[in-house]
Amino acid sequence: MSNNPSFLYIWNLSKRDFKPDTPNLTIENTGSIMCIEFHPTKPSLIAGGTFNGEVYLWDISQQEENVLFYSKIDDYFHREAVSRILWFE
Repeated sequence: MSNNPSFLYIWNLSKRDFKPDTPNLTIENTGSIMCIEFHPTKPSLIAGGTFNGEVYLWDISQQEENVLFYSKIDDYFHREAVSRILWFE
């Protein structure tokens, strides 16, 4: 299990006060994020997979408490690194 925290930095390029050195939102995660994918029709939703096999769903329209869902690591759950996320409709 990875104990290295990782960070997901998000910039809104449309904002009038855009600053390339200052992200609009920073999401800290306890595991190493391996991949992310924006939802194809709801741009505030991002799914991500970690080195530990966890899957997260974030709503970046929420500044605080933006984790909507995350899978758990258990003996009966997936524990291999997640290298790709796909959305299905």
